[in-house]
Amino acid sequence: MSHRPRLKKLIVVSIACYTILLSITVALHGHLVNEHVESLIWESMLKTEMAYIKQKVTQDPEYNWSNQDVFHWYDETRRHTIPAVFQTLPAGLHDEIKVGAKQFAVLIEGEAPGRKILALDITDLEHREFMLTASIAASTILVISVLTLFSLYSVNRLLHPLTRIADEIATLRPDGEGRKIQVGDKDSHETFIVAAAINSFTDRIREHVERERNFINMASHELRTPIAVMSGVTEVILEHPDTTPSLQPHLLRAKHIINQMEDLVTILLALARAPDRLIYNAENIDVRDEVPSIVADHEHLCQGKELSIVAEITSPLPVVAPRHIVRVAIGNLLRNAIENSDRGIIHIYSDKPGTITIDDPGQGMTSWEISKIYTRMAKSGQRVSGGIGIDLIMRICNHFGWKLAFESSIARGTKAMLSFHSPPME
Repeated sequence: MSHRPRLKKLIVVSIACYTILLSITVALHGHLVNEHVESLIWESMLKTEMAYIKQKVTQDPEYNWSNQDVFHWYDETRRHTIPAVFQTLPAGLHDEIKVGAKQFAVLIEGEAPGRKILALDITDLEHREFMLTASIAASTILVISVLTLFSLYSVNRLLHPLTRIADEIATLRPDGEGRKIQVGDKDSHETFIVAAAINSFTDRIREHVERERNFINMASHELRTPIAVMSGVTEVILEHPDTTPSLQPHLLRAKHIINQMEDLVTILLALARAPDRLIYNAENIDVRDEVPSIVADHEHLCQGKELSIVAEITSPLPVVAPRHIVRVAIGNLLRNAIENSDRGIIHIYSDKPGTITIDDPGQGMTSWEISKIYTRMAKSGQRVSGGIGIDLIMRICNHFGWKLAFESSIARGTKAMLSFHSPPME
């Protein structure tokens, strides 16, 4: 983003380039017109004077023309001392011919060796023309500079409302709540349209988020009822005298899974309705103590596979969070590892402070697949394939400031690393 050109710079540079191009075009056309008119004037003056001299010579062959300050007459038949540069010129009109420090407009008639040459000294006129050209160039540069500064000032005023709107957009809440973009009385109609469109969009976002919260709230309450019924029925069956000892383990597992479902519904409800309330239920937890029961809860998923789970966490791994949040996050990562592995050993260990690693022997992921997961993390909540596991962990990590990372290679499995950064509570 930082390499993109700024609109203000583009507008000012465009105006400056247009002004320079227009000035060069006008100056070029002015120069061509000036040279053409100048040529016509010299031609008219020299031909008129040449005709006058030739008439005098015709009337009086001995007529002796004396050179004036501005006109110089040369006749090759009379052995005049003719400047060498004039002798090399063909017949016709020639402008800006330099002889020493002077410049001449020269008219040549006839053929050698009897040519007639009339030269007009235009040194002063050329000097004045040069000074006029310099003053025009200086004034053009001044106009371009003033226009560029004025454009910069005008563009700043023009883009200031848009820049202010962009700054205000950066402070808008993603759920559409909070303040709106304000428009001043002196702001342009276009600025008002942009601000109104953004405010309307944030209103739609707020309505959408509100509908989503209401739906999740309703769905969570609807799920709580059957979960509570199943939990109560399971407890009754467990305490019933006709329940055989062989059914006890299965009922206990069902009871445990129902409790997990209840925790999951609670998390979903809290994340959708009031995420900040999760902080109030935080407690000091040593993840090392929770891992064995998490492994036990998921070992049944390894049935039918040549797969085992080994937990090797020897050092304390403290974290401040609700216990069921930690268990759900690690449990989802472990379940994903089991689902993507057929044989081998899933290692659970901690080789970095505050980080738990789940290393599975599965097929691994390509760099594109890992990039896709990180894209989902960045978009925070966009649903794609894979169930709610990764999406839920993303929401939890985003809320508690944790970090989820992956390392993977094809045919060698995947490492999922969950880092906890919250310090222990006093």
